[in-house]
Amino acid sequence: MSTHDRQLVTTRLVAAARDLVWEAWTRADHLDKWWGPRGFTTTTESMDFRVGGEWRFEMRHAEYGVYPNRVRYTEIVPGERLAYDHDSGVENDPNGFTNVVTFTTEGSGTRVTMTAVLASDEAVRVAKEHGATEGGKQTLERLNERLAEAEAGDLVITRTFAAPLARVWAAWTEPARLAKWWGPSGFGLEVAKHELLPGGLFHYAMRPPNSTDLWWGRMVYREVVPMTRLVWVNSFSDAEGGLTRHPLAATWPAEILNVVSFREVDGRTEFVIRGRPIRASEEELAIFQGVRSNVEGGFAGTFAQLDAYLAAEG
Repeated sequence: MSTHDRQLVTTRLVAAARDLVWEAWTRADHLDKWWGPRGFTTTTESMDFRVGGEWRFEMRHAEYGVYPNRVRYTEIVPGERLAYDHDSGVENDPNGFTNVVTFTTEGSGTRVTMTAVLASDEAVRVAKEHGATEGGKQTLERLNERLAEAEAGDLVITRTFAAPLARVWAAWTEPARLAKWWGPSGFGLEVAKHELLPGGLFHYAMRPPNSTDLWWGRMVYREVVPMTRLVWVNSFSDAEGGLTRHPLAATWPAEILNVVSFREVDGRTEFVIRGRPIRASEEELAIFQGVRSNVEGGFAGTFAQLDAYLAAEG
């Protein structure tokens, strides 16, 4: 039986990379900062994010009071799709509904679409009378605003390379070229694996100066838009490609999302990299912010090596 007549669909293009939008939807510390229409606050009581798990929370409004909520997850496709049953925490709640949320990369942002299926035509009518359509719209507006606030803490570096875009793109995406410049100043680099596609892995080993040790690292690519955009999650690794912690700083964020854009202007390449920890604790976020200047200095050395490589190649 078709559920089309019992659907409420809300969609919005959110100005953030899909990993960040997904994280905002799947962690209680993020959800509490934006979930619900304007005027409501959300407080999580418990969250078990897995198929079969529950998110229990209260929504509070100064005029309308307190509303208990329960979400029971029925499908989780990381970064792509969430499905769940939503009610007040009472079994067979007549006001309960199912919801499917999809996340699709669109340009430099993420298209979020919520499709709620209510129990009956009457339930749809009542929901609309009580502002469900506008409430869904405001909820996604608040999500967009929250991600914009978080963006203010991103590490952003802009650079212009004295080479045409095709050469700069090749230097960033061809393993033999990457090995000539990627990494902190003075480190050697060995490429173990390179798969330039969404979900692909760039696995490499860095050799510190005057040392026989190897520091393994990896990039897991999220988006690859030729000559325009690269998105990846960077972390330290082991020799097998697994995720590990920083070899010298156990509380350094384990994963950093990097979004890079490229644009050619008059034969030169304008470049912007934006970085932010994901799946990080408050302590890890604070550490990242506290050493921003050191990170910027590290990138400066890396990009100086790229400048030198492009000049020698040209």
